Amino acid sequence: MFDLTGAETRVAALIGSGTNLHDIARALGVSPNTIKTHAAHCFGKVGVRPTWSSARHRLYSGD
Repeated sequence: MFDLTGAETRVAALIGSGTNLHDIARALGVSPNTIKTHAAHCFGKVGVRPTWSSARHRLYSGD
């Protein structure tokens, strides 16, 4: 729907589940800066302000 890469999809799923930045990084075995980059790309593709809650809403509400 939003043309996310595999990494962006994994990050988006964890954002959607309410997982915080550091826990996502730990779960995926990458640095928090890498997660920030993937999240920024997700936010841009989804068309939301760069906040976790707005992305979560947009990704899972279908708006």
